[in-house]
Amino acid sequence: MRVFISVLILIFSFQSLTKAEDISDFEIEGISIGDSLLDHFSEEEIKNGIRKLNIYNDDSFYDVEIYNLDLSAEFVNLSFSLKKNDKLYKVYNMSGFKFYKDNVKECFDKVDEMADNISKELKDLENIQRVDSEKPHSDDPTGNSNIKQVVFWHESGSIFTECYDWSEKITNEKGWTDNFSVGVALPEYDLWLNNKAYN
Repeated sequence: MRVFISVLILIFSFQSLTKAEDISDFEIEGISIGDSLLDHFSEEEIKNGIRKLNIYNDDSFYDVEIYNLDLSAEFVNLSFSLKKNDKLYKVYNMSGFKFYKDNVKECFDKVDEMADNISKELKDLENIQRVDSEKPHSDDPTGNSNIKQVVFWHESGSIFTECYDWSEKITNEKGWTDNFSVGVALPEYDLWLNNKAYN
């Protein structure tokens, strides 16, 4: 049984769900890494969601962002990373976002709660590494924007939960809003992101 990652999990427990056998057991809004995005969206929706601004130096992967129109959904925005020239639109990385305004404490608290719940789900997996960090965000040269993040690393992939606290200056200049997110990635994507994407 797939394990659903959602903000709802912060309120209820994982007790009724099957323990994860590996990272790919997790879902965000019913979608798992390794799925074809065509199973969830039309090709037109996928193409319309391709992020126009390319922030990577290597183009092996590209990002698709889809605004979630399902009012019952926990995340208002979904982001996917797909491989260039893959006609099946296989999902290698995905994230769900929920936006905050002037409530960074609640956002940071959700990171802790989600991380603790994910940790419980992954307790039976061997060789899980948990890395917690809270630091200024590198995209803000003033040092006034912060990110709180917890990443779980495993041979089958990674799971992260994080909160971005953008400074008022960044929000005014770039329109970026404080947000909470949860994401899952395959090892191939993690390897690319850490070694090729920005080189």
